[in-house]
Amino acid sequence: MNFGSGYNYIAIDSNTAFNNINDSLAFSEPIRMIGITRDDVISNTDSLVINWTGASAANIVKVELSINNSIKDSEKDDVTDLVLYINNAGSFKFLPTDLLLFEAGVYVDIVVSAIEVQYLTVSSGKSIAVLGISSHRITIKLSN
Repeated sequence: MNFGSGYNYIAIDSNTAFNNINDSLAFSEPIRMIGITRDDVISNTDSLVINWTGASAANIVKVELSINNSIKDSEKDDVTDLVLYINNAGSFKFLPTDLLLFEAGVYVDIVVSAIEVQYLTVSSGKSIAVLGISSHRITIKLSN
């Protein structure tokens, strides 16, 4: 999908619900975290503020913290993920009580995803929803 520049062209063959669709739509700029970089070391006893740019103010944003997939211990069943869906305010603050759910020394993926819904009106007058999702992932290390 093209985010920010260019159009996404949609072509759907006819079916029992609607005739052929040939249309296009444009999505907001892709979401990108700022102020934090890969392999940053963050204390799990401090707050962690995630800032981002891009995405429309009307987008819903998914903010996720999870132990990095490449180092998960397959023997453990108590792996923690934090997932939040929030209105796009350009930032979110994780408190130390959130970060203390993760052990010090682990690598954690931070993922922010902008969720954008657009509607196309088909020949019958009905609308179909088209969902665009842009994501940005950065891995950090938690210390104590």
